[in-house]
Amino acid sequence: MTSCSRGDVVLVKFVFADEKGAKQRPGLIVSIDRYHQGRREMILAAITSNIGRLLVGDYKIKGWRESGLLYPSIVTGIVRTIKQDMIAGKLGELPGPPGAAYGRGQTSGDLGALTLLGIMGRRTVETIAGNALRQSRECLEARLGKS
Repeated sequence: MTSCSRGDVVLVKFVFADEKGAKQRPGLIVSIDRYHQGRREMILAAITSNIGRLLVGDYKIKGWRESGLLYPSIVTGIVRTIKQDMIAGKLGELPGPPGAAYGRGQTSGDLGALTLLGIMGRRTVETIAGNALRQSRECLEARLGKS
């Protein structure tokens, strides 16, 4: 398994929203190291090279080449919780403002790279993370109810 931390750009298999297909896509790890220690999963935001459509919660990556991406890209508001073994590899790291640290391994006060890099405000990240966790729980409950 590849060792990854918050702020890393990784390649991961994303399942489409309709669950009828999947594709390897880059993603930005937004969960902190402390989160990873207690679980075998990570929270990440999807990255797309479709830069023609910038939606609320999306952020155009200025240093896309330095991040290991092949094309100009956007970090989207699409957040997923994935198992750590779903990561195919690390492409690079999202560059931060000069002199800024990602705070790898910092305490629970951190909400991930999106907040630290000023991509999204604290409340936006809290809402997205809360929704992702709620959706994961609902999906799990639905699948357990079907078995």
